[in-house]
Amino acid sequence: MKNSMFNTSVVSSAALIAATLSTSSAFAEEKSWENIVKQAEGQSVYFHAWGGSQEINRYLQWAGKELKAQYGVDFNHVKVTDISETGSRLLAEKAAGKSDGGSVDMVWINGENFKSMKDNALLYGPFVSTLPNWQYVDKSLPVDSDFSEPTEGLEAPWGVGQLVFIHDTQSLNNPPTSYTDMLNYAKAFPNKLSYPKPPEFHGTSFLKSLLIELTDNDPSLAKPVSEADFEIVTQPLWNYLDEFHKVAWRGGKQFPAGTAETIQLLDDGQLDLAITFNPNAVFPLKPAGI
Repeated sequence: MKNSMFNTSVVSSAALIAATLSTSSAFAEEKSWENIVKQAEGQSVYFHAWGGSQEINRYLQWAGKELKAQYGVDFNHVKVTDISETGSRLLAEKAAGKSDGGSVDMVWINGENFKSMKDNALLYGPFVSTLPNWQYVDKSLPVDSDFSEPTEGLEAPWGVGQLVFIHDTQSLNNPPTSYTDMLNYAKAFPNKLSYPKPPEFHGTSFLKSLLIELTDNDPSLAKPVSEADFEIVTQPLWNYLDEFHKVAWRGGKQFPAGTAETIQLLDDGQLDLAITFNPNAVFPLKPAGI
């Protein structure tokens, strides 16, 4: 199988890291970065992050070794399946009055859980302006908002993802390049397209991307929801899904659990498109014969 990737009506998304209240003691006073580095020596950091990617896990293992060698910091990757579990843990610790020395120091977070943690005052900050490398962040990217929620310096990007689709060039040489094309393709080749079931974030992002394209990026999508506008603005999405599900994989009655399953279904020949947020996802698949 020869894999290739394309993007269509994409949603750009920064992978964001937020510090929790348990880290606040390290930044309780204005300090120079040099003093922060000195204070960090000998400390342990617990970073709660999705553990479903071997490539990302290996990168974090490498980063942990570098932190230990250069700064004397013990880095612990706490692998989670759903980052909302970490939010629930933080909320429980806050309810118990534990605002310092908690079990979570940093978290790899998405927009939905960022808003939840922000609304519940579980995050430390603003802190991003204290980071030496903040000056190198491309401010033209949407780093000041997350799922339309202002970040207000409470989270820092550590990568950029883009919603992309993987296809087999040997069986699909001319993939759809818009969601209109995708619907037409699904009608011509039933049972060959699908998307992860929301609230899995790839599935949610698929629907967001679809809504953006169908509404020509309506400005109201970046504003708080208005009941008066909701039905009108989102109606194209429901119309599309009603048509798409009729011809989707398994009749739109069942959905892949996530990106890994869409890739496996692509390899099995059940799907013609897989979905991912990682533009480099296709490269480690080739040595594995996928």
